[in-house]
Amino acid sequence: MRIKLLLILCLTLVFSSCEDGLFNQEEGPSYEDINEPEPGPPIQRPVQMTFGSSIVGYYEALPASYLFRSSKKYPLLINILGAGERGDGSLEQLGSVLRPYTPAKLIQAKQFPKDFLINGRYYAFIVLSVQMRTDRRALPDDIHALIEFAKANYRVDKSRIYLTGISLGAGTVWDYAVDNTGYASTLAAITPMAGKSVGHTREKAKVIADAHLPVWGFHSEFDTAVPATSTTNYINWINGFDKNLARLTLFPDSSHLCWRWSFDPAYQEADSINVYEWMLMHSRTIED
Repeated sequence: MRIKLLLILCLTLVFSSCEDGLFNQEEGPSYEDINEPEPGPPIQRPVQMTFGSSIVGYYEALPASYLFRSSKKYPLLINILGAGERGDGSLEQLGSVLRPYTPAKLIQAKQFPKDFLINGRYYAFIVLSVQMRTDRRALPDDIHALIEFAKANYRVDKSRIYLTGISLGAGTVWDYAVDNTGYASTLAAITPMAGKSVGHTREKAKVIADAHLPVWGFHSEFDTAVPATSTTNYINWINGFDKNLARLTLFPDSSHLCWRWSFDPAYQEADSINVYEWMLMHSRTIED
Protein backbone atom coordinates (compact mmCIF):
# COMPACT_ATOMS: atom_id res chain seq x y z
CA MET A 1 0.00 0.00 0.00
CA ARG A 2 2.83 2.38 0.89
CA ILE A 3 4.54 1.71 -2.44
CA LYS A 4 1.28 2.39 -4.32
CA LEU A 5 0.85 5.70 -2.50
CA LEU A 6 4.40 6.74 -3.38
CA LEU A 7 3.83 5.82 -7.04
CA ILE A 8 0.59 7.83 -7.17
CA LEU A 9 2.37 10.80 -5.57
CA CYS A 10 5.21 10.65 -8.11
CA LEU A 11 2.81 10.47 -11.05
CA THR A 12 0.84 13.40 -9.65
CA LEU A 13 4.00 15.50 -9.44
CA VAL A 14 4.97 14.61 -13.01
CA PHE A 15 1.59 15.58 -14.49
CA SER A 16 1.48 18.72 -12.37
CA SER A 17 4.87 19.70 -13.72
CA CYS A 18 3.66 19.26 -17.30
CA GLU A 19 0.59 21.38 -16.60
CA ASP A 20 2.73 24.06 -15.03
CA GLY A 21 4.88 24.20 -18.16
CA LEU A 22 8.00 22.82 -16.49
CA PHE A 23 8.49 20.46 -19.44
CA ASN A 24 7.80 23.16 -22.01
CA GLN A 25 10.39 23.25 -24.80
CA GLU A 26 11.25 26.84 -24.00
CA GLU A 27 12.39 25.79 -20.52
CA GLY A 28 14.86 23.18 -21.75
CA PRO A 29 18.63 23.55 -21.83
CA SER A 30 20.02 26.02 -24.35
CA TYR A 31 21.42 24.49 -27.53
CA GLU A 32 21.70 27.80 -29.33
CA ASP A 33 25.49 27.76 -29.39
CA ILE A 34 25.93 24.05 -30.02
CA ASN A 35 27.60 23.53 -33.38
CA GLU A 36 26.99 19.91 -34.30
CA PRO A 37 25.84 18.05 -37.42
CA GLU A 38 22.24 16.86 -37.58
CA PRO A 39 21.67 13.33 -36.21
CA GLY A 40 19.51 12.31 -39.18
CA PRO A 41 17.51 13.49 -42.21
CA PRO A 42 14.67 16.05 -42.03
CA ILE A 43 11.18 14.90 -40.99
CA GLN A 44 8.38 15.91 -43.36
CA ARG A 45 4.59 16.06 -43.15
CA PRO A 46 1.66 17.84 -44.88
CA VAL A 47 0.00 20.85 -43.24
CA GLN A 48 -3.49 21.97 -44.26
CA MET A 49 -3.69 25.71 -43.69
CA THR A 50 -4.79 28.66 -45.82
CA PHE A 51 -3.19 32.07 -46.13
CA GLY A 52 -5.42 34.63 -47.78
CA SER A 53 -7.10 33.57 -50.99
CA SER A 54 -4.12 32.05 -52.81
CA ILE A 55 -2.21 29.64 -50.51
CA VAL A 56 -3.95 26.46 -49.35
CA GLY A 57 -1.29 24.43 -47.54
CA TYR A 58 2.29 23.23 -47.49
CA TYR A 59 4.60 20.35 -46.69
CA GLU A 60 6.64 21.04 -43.58
CA ALA A 61 10.11 19.54 -43.15
CA LEU A 62 11.88 19.99 -39.83
CA PRO A 63 15.52 19.22 -39.01
CA ALA A 64 16.03 15.99 -37.08
CA SER A 65 17.24 17.95 -34.03
CA TYR A 66 14.28 20.34 -33.97
CA LEU A 67 12.35 18.62 -31.18
CA PHE A 68 15.20 18.14 -28.72
CA ARG A 69 17.34 21.21 -29.34
CA SER A 70 14.54 23.22 -27.87
CA SER A 71 16.00 26.73 -28.04
CA LYS A 72 17.92 26.45 -31.31
CA LYS A 73 16.73 28.54 -34.25
CA TYR A 74 16.93 27.37 -37.84
CA PRO A 75 17.09 29.02 -41.27
CA LEU A 76 13.77 28.99 -43.15
CA LEU A 77 13.49 27.97 -46.80
CA ILE A 78 10.11 28.52 -48.46
CA ASN A 79 9.62 26.94 -51.87
CA ILE A 80 6.54 27.97 -53.87
CA LEU A 81 5.56 25.29 -56.37
CA GLY A 82 4.27 25.93 -59.88
CA ALA A 83 0.99 25.85 -61.77
CA GLY A 84 1.05 22.07 -62.18
CA GLU A 85 1.25 21.59 -58.43
CA ARG A 86 -1.70 23.82 -57.53
CA GLY A 87 -4.69 22.29 -55.74
CA ASP A 88 -7.37 22.65 -53.10
CA GLY A 89 -5.19 21.95 -50.06
CA SER A 90 -6.68 18.52 -49.39
CA LEU A 91 -4.27 15.85 -48.21
CA GLU A 92 -4.61 14.11 -51.55
CA GLN A 93 -3.85 17.20 -53.62
CA LEU A 94 -1.16 18.55 -51.28
CA GLY A 95 0.89 15.55 -52.34
CA SER A 96 1.47 17.22 -55.69
CA VAL A 97 4.05 19.53 -54.08
CA LEU A 98 6.32 16.47 -53.94
CA ARG A 99 7.37 17.41 -57.45
CA PRO A 100 10.45 15.64 -58.87
CA TYR A 101 13.74 17.52 -58.39
CA THR A 102 12.32 19.90 -55.74
CA PRO A 103 13.42 20.04 -52.07
CA ALA A 104 10.18 18.33 -50.90
CA LYS A 105 10.78 15.41 -53.23
CA LEU A 106 14.46 15.21 -52.34
CA ILE A 107 13.51 15.15 -48.66
CA GLN A 108 10.93 12.43 -49.25
CA ALA A 109 13.54 10.36 -51.09
CA LYS A 110 16.14 10.96 -48.34
CA GLN A 111 18.33 12.73 -50.90
CA PHE A 112 18.30 16.19 -49.30
CA PRO A 113 21.38 16.96 -47.18
CA LYS A 114 20.65 16.80 -43.47
CA ASP A 115 22.81 19.87 -42.91
CA PHE A 116 25.27 22.23 -44.58
CA LEU A 117 28.67 23.33 -43.26
CA ILE A 118 29.20 27.05 -43.88
CA ASN A 119 32.24 28.88 -42.50
CA GLY A 120 32.73 26.24 -39.83
CA ARG A 121 29.08 26.13 -38.69
CA TYR A 122 26.36 23.55 -39.35
CA TYR A 123 22.98 24.74 -40.63
CA ALA A 124 19.80 22.76 -41.27
CA PHE A 125 16.72 24.24 -42.94
CA ILE A 126 13.11 24.33 -41.92
CA VAL A 127 11.59 23.76 -45.38
CA LEU A 128 8.03 24.76 -46.29
CA SER A 129 6.89 23.60 -49.74
CA VAL A 130 3.86 25.68 -50.66
CA GLN A 131 0.76 24.84 -52.72
CA MET A 132 -1.13 27.63 -54.45
CA ARG A 133 -4.89 27.45 -54.86
CA THR A 134 -6.15 26.09 -58.18
CA ASP A 135 -6.35 28.87 -60.81
CA ARG A 136 -4.53 31.35 -58.53
CA ARG A 137 -1.00 32.66 -58.19
CA ALA A 138 0.33 33.37 -54.71
CA LEU A 139 -0.24 37.01 -53.79
CA PRO A 140 2.52 39.03 -52.09
CA ASP A 141 0.35 39.69 -49.03
CA ASP A 142 -0.45 35.98 -48.68
CA ILE A 143 3.22 35.03 -48.96
CA HIS A 144 4.01 37.60 -46.29
CA ALA A 145 1.26 36.17 -44.05
CA LEU A 146 2.89 32.74 -44.41
CA ILE A 147 6.30 34.15 -43.52
CA GLU A 148 4.91 35.92 -40.45
CA PHE A 149 3.11 32.74 -39.41
CA ALA A 150 6.33 30.75 -39.74
CA LYS A 151 8.25 33.31 -37.68
CA ALA A 152 5.61 33.11 -34.93
CA ASN A 153 5.10 29.34 -34.90
CA TYR A 154 8.48 27.83 -35.78
CA ARG A 155 11.87 28.53 -34.26
CA VAL A 156 13.07 30.53 -37.25
CA ASP A 157 16.37 32.36 -37.45
CA LYS A 158 14.86 35.62 -38.70
CA SER A 159 18.15 36.70 -40.23
CA ARG A 160 18.07 33.69 -42.56
CA ILE A 161 14.74 33.55 -44.41
CA TYR A 162 15.00 32.42 -48.03
CA LEU A 163 12.39 32.33 -50.78
CA THR A 164 12.58 30.12 -53.84
CA GLY A 165 10.10 28.85 -56.39
CA ILE A 166 9.66 27.09 -59.72
CA SER A 167 7.84 28.31 -62.83
CA LEU A 168 4.67 30.16 -61.72
CA GLY A 169 5.90 29.88 -58.13
CA ALA A 170 9.14 31.58 -59.16
CA GLY A 171 7.06 34.34 -60.69
CA THR A 172 5.43 34.91 -57.32
CA VAL A 173 8.87 35.01 -55.68
CA TRP A 174 9.66 37.95 -57.96
CA ASP A 175 6.22 39.45 -57.23
CA TYR A 176 6.86 39.35 -53.48
CA ALA A 177 10.41 40.70 -53.64
CA VAL A 178 9.51 43.66 -55.88
CA ASP A 179 6.25 44.54 -54.14
CA ASN A 180 7.90 46.81 -51.58
CA THR A 181 11.23 47.19 -49.77
CA GLY A 182 9.65 46.07 -46.49
CA TYR A 183 8.83 42.67 -47.96
CA ALA A 184 12.19 42.42 -49.73
CA SER A 185 14.02 43.29 -46.51
CA THR A 186 12.36 40.36 -44.74
CA LEU A 187 14.45 38.00 -46.87
CA ALA A 188 18.13 37.12 -46.81
CA ALA A 189 18.17 35.90 -50.44
CA ILE A 190 15.92 34.65 -53.24
CA THR A 191 16.46 31.99 -55.92
CA PRO A 192 13.66 32.15 -58.54
CA MET A 193 13.77 29.39 -61.18
CA ALA A 194 12.15 29.92 -64.59
CA GLY A 195 9.53 32.38 -63.40
CA LYS A 196 7.89 35.51 -64.74
CA SER A 197 6.51 38.20 -62.50
CA VAL A 198 3.47 40.32 -63.16
CA GLY A 199 4.64 43.25 -65.29
CA HIS A 200 8.38 43.07 -64.64
CA THR A 201 10.00 46.49 -65.05
CA ARG A 202 13.23 48.31 -64.24
CA GLU A 203 11.40 50.27 -61.53
CA LYS A 204 10.38 47.04 -59.81
CA ALA A 205 13.95 45.75 -59.98
CA LYS A 206 15.05 48.86 -58.10
CA VAL A 207 12.99 47.71 -55.09
CA ILE A 208 15.26 44.65 -54.79
CA ALA A 209 18.37 46.78 -55.22
CA ASP A 210 17.19 49.29 -52.63
CA ALA A 211 16.63 46.45 -50.17
CA HIS A 212 20.08 44.98 -50.96
CA LEU A 213 18.48 41.57 -51.50
CA PRO A 214 20.85 39.00 -53.07
CA VAL A 215 19.37 37.10 -56.03
CA TRP A 216 20.46 33.98 -57.87
CA GLY A 217 18.17 33.53 -60.85
CA PHE A 218 18.01 30.33 -62.91
CA HIS A 219 16.55 29.73 -66.36
CA SER A 220 17.06 27.56 -69.42
CA GLU A 221 18.38 29.72 -72.22
CA PHE A 222 15.94 28.35 -74.79
CA ASP A 223 12.96 27.80 -72.48
CA THR A 224 9.86 27.40 -74.66
CA ALA A 225 7.34 27.92 -71.83
CA VAL A 226 8.64 31.07 -70.13
CA PRO A 227 11.22 33.17 -72.02
CA ALA A 228 14.62 33.50 -70.38
CA THR A 229 14.33 37.29 -70.61
CA SER A 230 11.87 37.07 -67.71
CA THR A 231 14.91 36.31 -65.56
CA THR A 232 17.76 37.97 -67.46
CA ASN A 233 16.05 41.36 -67.59
CA TYR A 234 15.61 41.44 -63.83
CA ILE A 235 19.19 40.34 -63.21
CA ASN A 236 20.58 43.02 -65.53
CA TRP A 237 18.35 45.74 -64.10
CA ILE A 238 19.20 44.86 -60.48
CA ASN A 239 22.92 44.86 -61.22
CA GLY A 240 22.51 48.18 -62.98
CA PHE A 241 21.41 49.64 -59.65
CA ASP A 242 23.67 47.56 -57.36
CA LYS A 243 26.54 45.85 -59.17
CA ASN A 244 26.95 42.11 -58.49
CA LEU A 245 23.88 41.93 -56.22
CA ALA A 246 22.22 39.50 -58.63
CA ARG A 247 23.65 36.32 -60.09
CA LEU A 248 22.45 34.50 -63.21
CA THR A 249 22.69 30.91 -64.40
CA LEU A 250 21.45 30.13 -67.91
CA PHE A 251 21.44 26.45 -68.77
CA PRO A 252 22.10 25.76 -72.48
CA ASP A 253 18.85 23.85 -72.86
CA SER A 254 15.23 24.27 -73.97
CA SER A 255 13.70 22.52 -70.96
CA HIS A 256 11.44 24.60 -68.73
CA LEU A 257 12.49 22.39 -65.82
CA CYS A 258 15.76 24.15 -65.04
CA TRP A 259 15.28 23.23 -61.37
CA ARG A 260 16.24 19.63 -62.21
CA TRP A 261 19.79 21.01 -62.14
CA SER A 262 19.59 24.02 -59.83
CA PHE A 263 17.98 22.18 -56.89
CA ASP A 264 20.38 19.23 -57.17
CA PRO A 265 22.70 19.42 -54.13
CA ALA A 266 25.49 18.08 -56.35
CA TYR A 267 25.18 20.99 -58.80
CA GLN A 268 27.98 23.49 -58.26
CA GLU A 269 29.53 26.23 -60.33
CA ALA A 270 33.03 27.67 -60.37
CA ASP A 271 32.84 28.75 -56.72
CA SER A 272 32.14 25.11 -55.70
CA ILE A 273 28.93 25.80 -53.79
CA ASN A 274 25.37 24.64 -54.44
CA VAL A 275 22.28 26.82 -54.27
CA TYR A 276 21.59 25.94 -50.63
CA GLU A 277 25.13 26.81 -49.54
CA TRP A 278 24.93 30.05 -51.52
CA MET A 279 21.75 31.03 -49.69
CA LEU A 280 23.26 30.28 -46.30
CA MET A 281 26.21 32.53 -47.08
CA HIS A 282 23.73 35.43 -46.97
CA SER A 283 22.01 36.73 -43.87
CA ARG A 284 20.01 39.80 -42.99
CA THR A 285 20.68 42.13 -40.06
CA ILE A 286 17.48 42.10 -38.01
CA GLU A 287 16.49 44.97 -35.76
CA ASP A 288 14.20 43.82 -32.91
